[in-house]
Amino acid sequence: MFAPQDFHLRIFLESHCNFRCVYCNPDAERQEDRVISDEEIIDFLNVASQVGIRRVHYSGGEPTLRKGLPDIIRAASRLGFIDQSMTTNGLLLSRNIDAYSNAGLQRTNISIDSLRQERFQSLTGKDCLKDVLSAIDKAVECFGETKINIVVLKTNVDEIPDFLEFSHKYSGKVVCRFIELQTNQPIFFQGHRINHLHVTHEEIMNIVSSYGEQVPVFIAGKNPNCSYFAIPNTKARFGIIANHSRGYPCGGCKKVRLSPYGDVGVCITAEGTNIRHTTTAQKKEILLSQIDYRQKLDEVNPHRLHLSSDYGFWRWGDLNPSNEARPIPMNSILLEKEIANE
Repeated sequence: MFAPQDFHLRIFLESHCNFRCVYCNPDAERQEDRVISDEEIIDFLNVASQVGIRRVHYSGGEPTLRKGLPDIIRAASRLGFIDQSMTTNGLLLSRNIDAYSNAGLQRTNISIDSLRQERFQSLTGKDCLKDVLSAIDKAVECFGETKINIVVLKTNVDEIPDFLEFSHKYSGKVVCRFIELQTNQPIFFQGHRINHLHVTHEEIMNIVSSYGEQVPVFIAGKNPNCSYFAIPNTKARFGIIANHSRGYPCGGCKKVRLSPYGDVGVCITAEGTNIRHTTTAQKKEILLSQIDYRQKLDEVNPHRLHLSSDYGFWRWGDLNPSNEARPIPMNSILLEKEIANE
């Protein structure tokens, strides 16, 4: 039986990003609608704190594009959130990190897919590797342990040893997370498949094995599909997220998601409930109903896995209203599981 305090929030603050990564959203697609207001986000944080939720992770798009981010972080601190973290591409982080830290941010994950300037620019569409490296320095200085996210492709797989050396250079304070390419990004929605760039979990681990033995270690975080390792006789530490190869262990996921457009949900493949223009009491009712729904999912099948799929709704909005690859009604998932178990 789940209690609300077992959950944490994942708030997608922006659908927009200032990078144009080739594997993600190079055409800057997003739903044509206004994002949810800072005030409504803070009101949702308020009701989450009332039911006992104390952890929140900010994401996007690119969350640092949200001008009100320091105010949101500060409000969460005031409401009793004890763990606030953020995933960012790092471009704007250095200039704002003190404001975020002073407001109450405690950790950052920084995306960096190459340590080589030309390759970084070709992958992201931005010539700003120095800015991102500076952001990593600042994050380590400000927060200590910092995770960096590397989407592994055929075009950068040769840099896995370089990233392990990078972690070693920082005495393990920089933890590399090698992420398998997933198909839940806009680049895949219009048929522009880049599956030929996919590198499997097995291939990634084989390359790491040539660097040294892997010893499982604990590293703070709430991603049930990330396994972390240290490499003896070095200070390198890394994790691997392989949702495509291994499936996402839904039974271990206790996220409540809030999309940039105000949809609240607990399952990435199910429709959320929109909280725009709702009262505080209504937001609380919506939140508790989603937590109850999450409990029912586990009663039906606690060991289910989600494979990587075309559900990008939670980050980018409803880009393809006529496309079958979109979130489905909550009750449909439960019915489907019940039928499968009969």
